[in-house]
Amino acid sequence: MKQEYRACGSSYLVFAAIVGTPLGISAFAAFRQPFFLKAILICLAALGLAFLWLSRFRLVITPEAVSYSSLFTRERTVQRADIVAGGFAAHTGGFESPFTFVIRSGSGSEIRINAKVFSREAVRELCTLLKT
Repeated sequence: MKQEYRACGSSYLVFAAIVGTPLGISAFAAFRQPFFLKAILICLAALGLAFLWLSRFRLVITPEAVSYSSLFTRERTVQRADIVAGGFAAHTGGFESPFTFVIRSGSGSEIRINAKVFSREAVRELCTLLKT
């Protein structure tokens, strides 16, 4: 059965809180000083970009394959029969989440998945890939 996962609602909520706080402060300040309107526009643009980034996360797990894509990562697919290792990365890069899940295939290629934005159910499903 095909299971498709997208960024969960709590990820959107976290970014809304992070950007919403300066947005609210700027909106309050704009009532007293009109030049704060520029700050409101910057916050709205940041919120829009964050939501666009989150909306592009996609994880598809089928009985045959696992696929992952994001805004900055093209879709990568590995056949389940080719998976030789999987688990959370011991070392992550500067632009990676500390919760990066790595799937390695027999050919040496790997898929690095930002597991932080997905639901617990999706992460549980990733953790069971080697058991099937």
